[in-house]
Amino acid sequence: MTRAFVPYATAIGFLLREWNDLQDALADLFVTILGIRDGGLALAVWHAIPNDRLQRRMLKDLASYLFKPLESTDLDATQRANAAVWEEIEWILTGADSLGAKRDAAAHSPVALLLSEPIEFIAHHLHGNPSAKTLKGKNLLAEFKLYQERAATLHHHADQIEYYLRQGRRHTLPKRPSWPERPSKKKGA
Repeated sequence: MTRAFVPYATAIGFLLREWNDLQDALADLFVTILGIRDGGLALAVWHAIPNDRLQRRMLKDLASYLFKPLESTDLDATQRANAAVWEEIEWILTGADSLGAKRDAAAHSPVALLLSEPIEFIAHHLHGNPSAKTLKGKNLLAEFKLYQERAATLHHHADQIEYYLRQGRRHTLPKRPSWPERPSKKKGA
């Protein structure tokens, strides 16, 4: 029976690995934005918060303070550049917050094996597990792959924004990547 769960364990493992890489990229972004020469001090602050969601909130508040324009219609070039940086960081963090709930569901849902051809993994929602309910009726392997791709997209963009800021904005602001979508179901399939 253990062998039958290898595809499930692999899918969830790759999702969690990519999620952790995303959180690590956000830590780097926090260090760069905070601008303290001693990166170890900035990381100590980041890791003092033992919760991914609260770490992202801290990053969002810092980025908002530094980059979000005040309510004004007349922005100078620096304020416009800061606003563009803020929009990218906000997009990354909003995506991470949304994806975080899905990652939590994937990580904390009991799962059952449906013996069919092919074998299928289903969220075991019958006992009322709230996480499993959010995955009810979904192809878990495809869903976890989508979450992994979304985490990778956010991770890559966070890396690009961090590099852009660390290099003193000498290059063009990285273009926002497209958001991975579920494959559309073909008619008649």
